[in-house]
Amino acid sequence: MNQSAFDRLMNSPPKLHFWRNEWRVGGLGPNQCRLMERALKGFVNKPDVIETGGGLSTLIFLALGARVLGDVPGDVEKEGAALLALSG
Repeated sequence: MNQSAFDRLMNSPPKLHFWRNEWRVGGLGPNQCRLMERALKGFVNKPDVIETGGGLSTLIFLALGARVLGDVPGDVEKEGAALLALSG
């Protein structure tokens, strides 16, 4: 079965935030992620998105085809690795 980038992301969300001396996924849980998926799939044309973070929400927007116009990345190396993993 061919999984979408969104499904791969949900199966193994990357830990892009560091607090309390530990890498963590962040504040979005599976329910919020699925809500974002349903909202974006409702658009006929994929929206442009201005992000203010650099975590799971940015990757969700990209995985669902939105064009992210800007974001403030946290750990650029980890976020880049996560984006590469989604493309494979």
